[in-house]
Amino acid sequence: MQDKRSSVRRTGSLKRTMTALIIGMLVVICAIVITVGYFMFKRAMTDYYVTMGTAMASVAGRFVDADRLDGWLETGVTDEEYERTLEHLRNINEASGVLYVYVFKAVPDGIDYIFDADPLDPYMIGDHNDADSDGQQFMTEILAGGKVEPSVAHTPDGYLLTVAEPLYGSDGKCRGYVGIDFDMNGINAELARYLRNLIFITVGATSVLAYAFIYMIRKRIITPINCMAQAADGFLLGDDTDSAEADLEAANITISNLRVDTGDELQILSESLKSMQVKINDYIKNLNIQTVKAETDMLTKLYNRDAFRQSVKLHLKNNELLSSSGEPDSLDAFFMIDVDYFKKVNDTYGHGAGDKVLEKCAAALKKVIRSSDVAGRQGGDEFVVFCKNVGSEVTAERKAKQILEAWAKISQSGEAYAEGDIDNPPVTASIGISFSPQSGRDFNELYIAADKALYVTKQNGRNGYSVYNG
Repeated sequence: MQDKRSSVRRTGSLKRTMTALIIGMLVVICAIVITVGYFMFKRAMTDYYVTMGTAMASVAGRFVDADRLDGWLETGVTDEEYERTLEHLRNINEASGVLYVYVFKAVPDGIDYIFDADPLDPYMIGDHNDADSDGQQFMTEILAGGKVEPSVAHTPDGYLLTVAEPLYGSDGKCRGYVGIDFDMNGINAELARYLRNLIFITVGATSVLAYAFIYMIRKRIITPINCMAQAADGFLLGDDTDSAEADLEAANITISNLRVDTGDELQILSESLKSMQVKINDYIKNLNIQTVKAETDMLTKLYNRDAFRQSVKLHLKNNELLSSSGEPDSLDAFFMIDVDYFKKVNDTYGHGAGDKVLEKCAAALKKVIRSSDVAGRQGGDEFVVFCKNVGSEVTAERKAKQILEAWAKISQSGEAYAEGDIDNPPVTASIGISFSPQSGRDFNELYIAADKALYVTKQNGRNGYSVYNG
């Protein structure tokens, strides 16, 4: 379960990382779109007002007699034509909705007004307006005569966009300019409205895209990865074991029923996992078979000499580690068991009968010992048993008696034992017992001690047991 949670955390982290990456990318894209969109709109809007102002100035210029501008300005006297021209300019001002329409002539320190179509507070003919610092470039171009670039500047009349079109006299010289002023505050207010709408639309569209991308990533990447991770976690448990079913009950996903239909590399990976499972399972089965063969005595199906030795050594090593860490020593019992007069069995009944007796001795031994105990055949008629944590020596002696009783029910000839049948006497055993840690803490010490106890049993007439006393 720990491995599974680790896998879930890893894929969960991938989900968060990819979600953060997508959101971050979309935020950047959103900011770029808003910024570029705003400045493009601002540029387009400025170009629009410049174009409109230029067109209006050209229209207004048709109503102005450029050859008379100097005369009206010098004398300050208006006539019927002047009034008629001023009326046309006022009509243009009113109809277009611009801030100001006026006609002026440039002088070194500013401009002199000739016409002003402002209906509320117009400049009178000859009124002068000094140029400020914001309009220096504009004034330089005007004094040079001819076409001038639009200008945006703060003036006493407000924040203005000014478009000026030259008025040429009959001699082809520039006699003055028609000026069109647009209120930049109004333009900026329109830009602000556009920016708000642009932000609202862009953020909304980005949110929808983010949700769609995250959903697609979860469906096409995260979910398949989670499924493969959960299936891989359950693989070593085995799809057909109870532990695997319990561990994967919630997800109900195993490599064998894994379905990833993304049509891309993830689907290839899932198919590779299935192929890997088949190969590894075959390998594990073969390995288990080879391991069992390597560790098992083929006649009795008990541990062979080497496997028994390794199993006991491992247990004793673990006990030593626990003892060094302050844990109390457990009492373990080492049994060495010989079949009494086994050579006579082989000589009397044949080796086939002898093998059958050994098989039955091993089967009886398995029934007596616990699942935690280790039983093996050292070779010939010699058996060994290692009982872990027997609790007391009395318990170990009781176990020895159970072995003797179980073997006494076995016929020496390998056939069914019939009580009182002299030709088929019961199997008897000689047992030597040593204890860990009293008799020793390693395999060799326990083996030697049990062997010595076994020798005492044989000296005492066999068919019994002895405990090594040191």
